[in-house]
Amino acid sequence: VILLIVLAMAIRWYLEPLVNIMSENLVPLLCFKVYKVLNLNYVVLGILVGVLITNTVGIPSFAASGVKTARFVLKMGVIMLGARYSFAELAKLGVYSIWLIGFFVLGTVFIVLWLGKVFKQPKSMTGVLSAGMGVCGVSATVAVAPVVKAKSEEMAYTIGTILSFGIICMFIFPTVGKIVGMNAVQFGAWAGTGILNSAQVAAAALAFNAVDIKTLKVAEIFNITRVLFLPIIVLVLATWFGKESGHKLSFKTVVVDKFPLFIIGFLLLFFMSSIGLFSPPTHYKGKYIDVSYNERTQVTDKEWETLNSALQAGSIKGLDATQMA
Repeated sequence: VILLIVLAMAIRWYLEPLVNIMSENLVPLLCFKVYKVLNLNYVVLGILVGVLITNTVGIPSFAASGVKTARFVLKMGVIMLGARYSFAELAKLGVYSIWLIGFFVLGTVFIVLWLGKVFKQPKSMTGVLSAGMGVCGVSATVAVAPVVKAKSEEMAYTIGTILSFGIICMFIFPTVGKIVGMNAVQFGAWAGTGILNSAQVAAAALAFNAVDIKTLKVAEIFNITRVLFLPIIVLVLATWFGKESGHKLSFKTVVVDKFPLFIIGFLLLFFMSSIGLFSPPTHYKGKYIDVSYNERTQVTDKEWETLNSALQAGSIKGLDATQMA
């Protein structure tokens, strides 16, 4: 754990500023800032350093157990993120996420099942891959494997495909998001829908914006909406596989025993936040996608009166004639 903390501090306080300085110095040669175009903030640099260490010198044996705690810390982070939401905020964000995720989850599952049939793949392989690619990556793969009788190598292939795709997306998504000028909600929705693994969604959101939590909040709520589809998809695949093979499994076996516990933790804190345990219930009003101001196109009489009073009193200072007009 100390090794991880020291690495994080070195990357945040030394490597990131160094990369920024080098990028600025290369502008006359390249005509653009490398760190901005490639989005090389400390989150991305941390991932790159981790990949480099793991694939060269390797993780030191004394630190192996501590490094594994990163997964636990990430899941605890997702749980604590639940305290930043309320029902008022979800009422706006949730409508978008349910429709968008529902369309993509069901669409992906059925497309993969169809492609499996086209390419004559085993039913077990097609079933586990459709759940992994359609729902939430590794959790869905583990949940569906016993339902469709997937072999260990088929699970490994699915998990490898998902994580490899996610690694590529962690670098491509933030860069594309910056280039096309996405805002926090747009990028969060895109990353939460397009990237499967919760850790990789968080990494991409923080790579896009490591300072403002907005992007991470939106991305994770979309990702968690995807996870909430897991019971539905498991039942769909259990029915599909049961018809093919004649097997029948209980709801507890395929859903309750395999549902990710950290999502339950997130929902619990989300509920506690909504009833005002951490802050007043009206504190989070869904401001990130509140577009009600677009409905108002006229200045009210009271606002005109306030403005005229300010003009007559001469209290508006520092503007030129054009700005005053």
